[in-house]
Amino acid sequence: MKGVEQQFLLAEDTEIWGYGDICGDTSTDEGGQGGTECTEIELEDAAKKGFSAEVVSSKGIATTIRDDH
Repeated sequence: MKGVEQQFLLAEDTEIWGYGDICGDTSTDEGGQGGTECTEIELEDAAKKGFSAEVVSSKGIATTIRDDH
């Protein structure tokens, strides 16, 4: 839900995709194409600043994170 802070766990195989907020740039296609694969460190740095993202999870563990620019 937009505007709601949520906590989730990461796994070693969690996919983290940036479109300008986590990493990468805003010129990539937001339809899931393009994007830049981000690191956990980039995710942590972005989380300190705050950003909106789509998180797909299974049993409380994120499988995919995409920033919602």
